[in-house]
Amino acid sequence: MWVESRQRYCHEAFQKSCIKEVRLLKNFPKTPNFKMMNIAVDHDQGTKWDWPLQKGDGVVNVLDDDDHFEVGLEAHHFLPKEIEVKNIGELLEIHMEHVVKKDNFGDVSRNITRCYRLPKNVDMKTIKSNLDSNGILHIHGRKMH
Repeated sequence: MWVESRQRYCHEAFQKSCIKEVRLLKNFPKTPNFKMMNIAVDHDQGTKWDWPLQKGDGVVNVLDDDDHFEVGLEAHHFLPKEIEVKNIGELLEIHMEHVVKKDNFGDVSRNITRCYRLPKNVDMKTIKSNLDSNGILHIHGRKMH
């Protein structure tokens, strides 16, 4: 039951972000040269993940070959005890919560939760994660043949 509710939460969060983007587009000022049209989109879902801490464009390349799956996510501000990685069905949930620090300006905390769909033939029992000395969270698993 918990797995199903967590999958539903991840799916609903994704839908809400899409709906928000559509609302923003619908409110975009109309000009004589502005036309809204449907365009078929071919995407590389599964080979790239968005990650809020990633430098540059915020996109992470996912290694997905015949034998294994691997991704490296920037997590410089977090300690290993502040990171939780778990699979929920075919989804991978990454939750990071940084301990609150007080400074002269107030309280500082960081909290990130993301859900990603794993490739279909990843053996969920082999999913492992580790945070390296450079602050990169590596998540990897073997493929079933």
